[in-house]
Amino acid sequence: MPSPELTFLGQSGILLRLDELLICVDPYLTDAVAERHGERFRRQVPPPVRPDELTDLRWIFLTHAHDDHTDLATLLPLLQAAPQAVVMAPRESRELLAAAGVPRCRMAQPAPGWTTSGGGLQVRAVPAAHLDVETHDNGEWRCVGYQFRWAQGLLYHAGDTRPHPAIFAALENEGAPGWALLPVNERNHFRSARGIVGNMSVREAIEFAEVIGARHLVPLHWDLFSDNGTSVEEIRLLHRQLAPRFELQLLAAGQSVRLVSSPVE
Repeated sequence: MPSPELTFLGQSGILLRLDELLICVDPYLTDAVAERHGERFRRQVPPPVRPDELTDLRWIFLTHAHDDHTDLATLLPLLQAAPQAVVMAPRESRELLAAAGVPRCRMAQPAPGWTTSGGGLQVRAVPAAHLDVETHDNGEWRCVGYQFRWAQGLLYHAGDTRPHPAIFAALENEGAPGWALLPVNERNHFRSARGIVGNMSVREAIEFAEVIGARHLVPLHWDLFSDNGTSVEEIRLLHRQLAPRFELQLLAAGQSVRLVSSPVE
């Protein structure tokens, strides 16, 4: 079986193809955030693919209910184009989809145990701290990340998060990920004053990847909004200066990379 192929969709979105199985995480393929919140959230790069082109999509994984992660203007056309697709998402995202007319039978709740997504791929949810690890009254996490495991590989998509002990505890028994996808749009005083909920800084993301033993870091949440991202130059400079043991894989929207198989430690 060939190695999976990862395609960056921009912001925090990815496509992951494993043989005949196609999944995506947090697809944002419109300009809906700008239309709702103003020009400072206008896309800086166009969507690399249209929702109606993804007819063979099998799973859609959402990390939380913010507009650039649960975008109904993307999700509803996706679900129409791929009638076999199922959405795994936290409660608030599921409620938004249900209110928009998506049947509950096309939704699944994230779970901390490994489940099979088909095609040799397994998935499990881990908590995300955006800004803290929060739960509903039934214990379900409000915001999540996902681990994806195949025959000889492990990928971690953090969603929107900052470092948190609960995340490290959830990851520590599963082995070092070959690929860690981490947000780098730092939270700071000035962004918070403008109502922007940021995540890790580039420096924090590099140290986070070191702590979990990742072999590749793919930065997320850096490219799409001028008011809530960072630059290629900052990411590359800090990676060079801090000299971590992992490789930096900085992808532009629409760019793909093969996830070369290597044993999970």
